[in-house]
Amino acid sequence: MAIKLLPPEVISRIAAGEVVERPASVVKELIENSLDAGATGIELDLLNAGKGLIKIVDNGRGIAPDDLDRLFIRHSTSKIAEIEDLTSLRSLGFRGEALFSIGAVADVILRSQTGECGKGWELHVRGNERLEKRPISMPRGTGIEIRNLFFNTPARRKFLKADATEFRQILMVCLPYAVAVPACRFLVAHQEKTVLDFPPDATPKSRFARVVNVGEEHILEVVRGGPESPLTVHILLGDINTGRPRRDWQFLFVNGRPVVSTSIGFALNHVCRILLPPETFPVFAVFITLPPEDVDVNVHPSKREVKLKDEGRLLSLLRLMVEELLSRQGTAKQMAELGLQPEGASSAASSGSSLPVREASAEYLWRPGVSAAPGRSSFEQKALDLRTMLRDARYIGPFMGKYLLFESSATLLVMDQHAAHERITYEQLKTQFDQGRLEIQQFLSPLLVKLPAPETAAWECRKDSLEALGFSTSLFDRDTVAVHAAPALLTDPEAAVRGVLSGNQPGRFDMETVIARACRQSVKAGSAVTGGEADRLRAMLSECREPFTCPHGRPTVIEIRQDLFERQFLRR
Repeated sequence: MAIKLLPPEVISRIAAGEVVERPASVVKELIENSLDAGATGIELDLLNAGKGLIKIVDNGRGIAPDDLDRLFIRHSTSKIAEIEDLTSLRSLGFRGEALFSIGAVADVILRSQTGECGKGWELHVRGNERLEKRPISMPRGTGIEIRNLFFNTPARRKFLKADATEFRQILMVCLPYAVAVPACRFLVAHQEKTVLDFPPDATPKSRFARVVNVGEEHILEVVRGGPESPLTVHILLGDINTGRPRRDWQFLFVNGRPVVSTSIGFALNHVCRILLPPETFPVFAVFITLPPEDVDVNVHPSKREVKLKDEGRLLSLLRLMVEELLSRQGTAKQMAELGLQPEGASSAASSGSSLPVREASAEYLWRPGVSAAPGRSSFEQKALDLRTMLRDARYIGPFMGKYLLFESSATLLVMDQHAAHERITYEQLKTQFDQGRLEIQQFLSPLLVKLPAPETAAWECRKDSLEALGFSTSLFDRDTVAVHAAPALLTDPEAAVRGVLSGNQPGRFDMETVIARACRQSVKAGSAVTGGEADRLRAMLSECREPFTCPHGRPTVIEIRQDLFERQFLRR
């Protein structure tokens, strides 16, 4: 077959396919253009999840009349001029392919006004064919209406998903930019109903809390670096009350650009395992600022993936910052008010500090986050951290043989004695292991542990890990393991051995897992605890590095504030 040059219209549609995959791709490119134009307000209107209409209006600098003639031409851009500019990018967009690609597969009307000449211009393009250009009256900024997306590429339109799916994709495109630029107002309407409306926020923390729909008191914050530093890292992390069943509220920004990094995401999720239960993921936003020459954003057509210079050093810094953040600012799990009130009570009497709720169409099943307990007063925001509350707490008594009740200031602390003891034992055992000074108890006669076949097989894979932790074991017969020695801290070595051998995936088994499993089975639940023992447990937990959860992510202590009781008893 002879080699031929493709016609321009084929080239344009192939290029469009690289940039415009679905309505959400269009929204992403247009939001980036608006932000690059300095917009402080962006309004997005959609019909049929963008299949019928995508309309975006901003109050940015606008497009000069002379520049309109260079729009919708491939690689036409105001953001770079020469090859060196690619190493010092400050803008979100730069390739000049967005409008060209959109115009190739849609009917587009663009209106813009710079505020200089007193009038705006309207340009109508369909399939990158210019149909009309005329003067109009409009405020400063730019507006774009996109209809009949993929009208000339029916195969691509055919593979679009249901409206609910496409609309969710658009929302998940908008939210990172809302987090990245807190000073900009973001409004999203669908089928003529407002779905999102974020007014300008003073700080990244307040905007992030608004986007994920939790109180600011549940967002932990740390910053390293500053204006004079080549590297600045700003982390916003939800506390134990904000866990999610998916990784959907995890945002990463490099020089203001929302990006994806598998290695950074894995590192932060791994550190937060100490805070959250299994199959629960942290909520965070990480802002990294570094010299543009240390970032390569031109590695993927969507610009979502980046390459970072010296990524290993950055990962170490991120892990350290999150660990310190959790140990210094972490709070107890709070008992959220369930919205219940005594029968016959008026709504005014129980309203307290209720949070506003935006109505949204249930059709899309979109949930902006986990609602947290109502916010604290300014006095309570200065409240004591968990360690200090524990140190000052007064023991009240036991409940159900499982929980220990403590009074601290205007707060009732409810401690899970099993989880707390497990956390204490875990940290003591891990410290001994890390420092190479494990205290070992030798048995006069071996402890025989009869095991089912899978656990006997697991012993073959994990005996070295058991030995490293201080267990001395041997195979007594084909279904029995003999335990000759065990760490002195463990009160039930047999249960600890069973716990270590009972897990799946023997190949993915590190020492932290061994220690955690040993601790899980070695602490007895439901045992009677005296007042003195409860106070010792309280004091020891307050000295733990991570006192908020057991090694498996269950909370050790929950906090029930005085105002919750007062609302339930109609005292205010």
